[in-house]
Amino acid sequence: MSLRLTSRRVVRHLAHRDIDWSSPVFRGNQQLASLVNQFRSWVASAETMAEKYNSPPEPIDFAGAKDSVRDKDLIDELEKLYGSSSPPPEVHEWTAEDKAQKLQQIEEVKTD
Repeated sequence: MSLRLTSRRVVRHLAHRDIDWSSPVFRGNQQLASLVNQFRSWVASAETMAEKYNSPPEPIDFAGAKDSVRDKDLIDELEKLYGSSSPPPEVHEWTAEDKAQKLQQIEEVKTD
């Protein structure tokens, strides 16, 4: 085995270990503690956004918008544009390996 392959294997093995985020090592350094807390808050906000955008959006209430806007023709034009527009969906592929790795990291943070 070459040195490169060995080092990759070691790093991969270390990356999959359980990390005790409440360890004094992470609390002793204020900068590191701040980064850990930022990461935890990012995970919480990512989960909230995932739940929010998991379902299709609600239909637009054009009638309600007409009541609150002076220019009713503007709302009519926007409604026509909305009805006639059919943009293609944007598709993003997420590799199964990367998804599994990210989900594992999220679960590790949740358990702490």
